[in-house]
Amino acid sequence: MDLLKVREERTRFLKIFRAQVTEFPNVIDSWGRILRPPPRREKAGEMSGMAISPGVVTGAVKVLRNPHEKSVNKGDVLVAYTTDPGWTPLFVNAAAILLEVGGVLQHGAVIAREYGKPCVVGIDGLMTKLSDGQRVEVDGTAGVIRLLS
Repeated sequence: MDLLKVREERTRFLKIFRAQVTEFPNVIDSWGRILRPPPRREKAGEMSGMAISPGVVTGAVKVLRNPHEKSVNKGDVLVAYTTDPGWTPLFVNAAAILLEVGGVLQHGAVIAREYGKPCVVGIDGLMTKLSDGQRVEVDGTAGVIRLLS
């Protein structure tokens, strides 16, 4: 059996997908409609998104592009584009979760509520606006992130 050939056949769709889909809308409903919250006026030093899980915490940002990239230490604010079940162990140490893409029924939102962690999603450009070690205050009740340093 030629395993390279089998792999090529089985990853054909993935290659097409990666070439055609460069980003996802923040929220898509079950009918395929793209939903956007009404624009908010952001104050200097703040970012806003969709409030998902209540609470207010302060912590150092940890930006991850995949769940295996680096560890999340106790009290870190986990920042990701989106999450799936493979990210769940990282939520244990995270003080809060910030996602660029998501909605109330997205994986990260459900797990954040289950673990009682503040969570804000739908923040345009989040992955480029924050960097590791930056201190932020996450207000999961209001859907606001305040930059502290």
